[in-house]
Amino acid sequence: MKRTLFALVIAVALIAGNTFADAVLTVVHGIPGLPEPVTVTANGGELGTFDFNESLGPLDVPAGEYDVEVLLEGEPVPPLSATVTLEDSINYTAVAHLSETGDHAVAVRE
Repeated sequence: MKRTLFALVIAVALIAGNTFADAVLTVVHGIPGLPEPVTVTANGGELGTFDFNESLGPLDVPAGEYDVEVLLEGEPVPPLSATVTLEDSINYTAVAHLSETGDHAVAVRE
């Protein structure tokens, strides 16, 4: 899921047509037990497909706002969607994981 989220952010950056170099992002898929890899999209464009325990990055991406969604078999994995804002010259890590209660969660941190 983490890699999926990361891939989604990268895809959004490509779709937006911006030049890479403003923010740095690493994405990690940390949700075990899903039946298939997940696909991450950003602003509606596919970033990539990832398996549990995979990561992507660090990637240089344009600063800006990204709507990210994690899909399993083409359907959203609730509540794995978020709007994230990446700022110039900041390193970010996006992680899809299980919460303390076992629910799917996503976190993006500096």
